Amino acid sequence: MRFLRWSLTVLISGLLASCGDHQAAALKKLTGKGYSLSVAEFVRAARAGDAQAVRWFVEAGLEPSLADDQHHTALSEGVAAGQVSVVEALVASGVKLPKEGEASAELLQSALKGSSAEMVRYLIDHQVTGKGLAKNAVSPLSAAAALGQREAVELLLPLNAGREQEAFFAGAKGGDVSVLSLLLRAGANVLERQPESGKTALMLAAEAGRAQAVEMLFNAGSNRWVLDKEGHSALDLAEAGGHEKAATVLKAEPTQEELETAARPLNGANLAVNGTWVGELSSLLVFRGCREEVLPFMLDSVAEERASFHLLSGGKVLPVNLKDEVGSSGWFLSRVGTIDAKPRVDLHHRLSGTRLAMVPGMLGRSGRMVAVLEFGPAKEVYEAMPGDTFTLGGSSQTFTVDAITPLAVQLHDGAKAEEKIILSVGASR
Repeated sequence: MRFLRWSLTVLISGLLASCGDHQAAALKKLTGKGYSLSVAEFVRAARAGDAQAVRWFVEAGLEPSLADDQHHTALSEGVAAGQVSVVEALVASGVKLPKEGEASAELLQSALKGSSAEMVRYLIDHQVTGKGLAKNAVSPLSAAAALGQREAVELLLPLNAGREQEAFFAGAKGGDVSVLSLLLRAGANVLERQPESGKTALMLAAEAGRAQAVEMLFNAGSNRWVLDKEGHSALDLAEAGGHEKAATVLKAEPTQEELETAARPLNGANLAVNGTWVGELSSLLVFRGCREEVLPFMLDSVAEERASFHLLSGGKVLPVNLKDEVGSSGWFLSRVGTIDAKPRVDLHHRLSGTRLAMVPGMLGRSGRMVAVLEFGPAKEVYEAMPGDTFTLGGSSQTFTVDAITPLAVQLHDGAKAEEKIILSVGASR
């Protein structure tokens, strides 16, 4: 390899011997500054931020896109070192910046690893987007989230649309609360699970011992009792990793939401104020956010290989043996145990494969996302899912829920299907 470098240097020097005074002058300046005419030295100058030397190398006749024996180019090293002036010099010399695909993503990720928001901004301003990646490839947005670089996340969000959830999982491992908050506002969902592991962002933060992120995600509505595909809760993962601060957050007393009684289903409801309907739909129906659907039963007590549940509707008590179904709910009792000397059971759903834990006094959540809607002056609470239909009191108007995201609910009037009604989270009456 040394022979190769020496040969390349000799070859370039030989070529320059037959070139004009301009190239010879550039070579003289380089040698006067301690550089020899080789690709390795060219890359070294770029890494060091010596933009003037980079220009002299090009003037001396060196091809600016050549890589050294470590496959490094002046461009890749200049970007990684955050040397904007070097990249500017290379671009001026004719080096093309990749706009899309793996090469563009690699450049952006090099800038991120170098913690250079200025370089990220420069690349984006020059149309280096990181778009067009394979679905399983790590996006620059996810890389920025994992590194906790909020400014870069903000810059990359418009370019990596559709990859907010992937970045949210990466950000949970990284633990930067400001990054997670930004991604939540962009539409990431605290209830979503990784397809391959079944882990939520809360589980990933707990596993990594990111106590502040655990607290933030818990307060944002993440369910601490769902289980991953291995049957572990967020608390199990925090304790297994010895992360005491994260575990303490997850052992907190029940929140109001965890104790809240189940909302009425929107499907089939007849919404009315004093028996009639007055005004626009959006003036009385308010989107309060998303949560997981409440299970129709709660855990009362456990015994050896047996648990007792009571139905939220009617209060009937159901004794259930291990591996049996809770009523006709589709949920099966898979484990009976304790957590900090308190009863705990694990359940799994025969169709969805969802797994969750339950403790006495707390509502169980099914894993399915529902929209929480508040209606009328009395603030009646309803849970809505796509496909639900409801009518308005005193009229024959029927509405249908089309789609639900963490930021909005889309509906349409049955008589005007083409006219969509959007209820945005946080919008007030």
